[in-house]
Amino acid sequence: MKRGLIGAAAVAGIAHTLAAHLLASSGLGTVHRGPATRRAVALTFDDGPDPASTPRVLETLDGFGARATFFLIGARAEQHPEIVRAIADAGH
Repeated sequence: MKRGLIGAAAVAGIAHTLAAHLLASSGLGTVHRGPATRRAVALTFDDGPDPASTPRVLETLDGFGARATFFLIGARAEQHPEIVRAIADAGH
């Protein structure tokens, strides 16, 4: 389970780096540092929902009491509304 979480964190880090680059090049700006008194990591998951991996991600997040932001593809969300509901019901 740790290996999967580390892999997911690596993918999230790559996605964040790409998003930060795109925002910076658009002139919208990025947040490079939050308040020093609050340590936090933002988890995001893209390209879903996927019936094989999304439920596993939800289970792992629940096990750690963590919340994340899911960016979904409309056609896939229409194909798997039960997974979309599970994401929202879990508070993400």
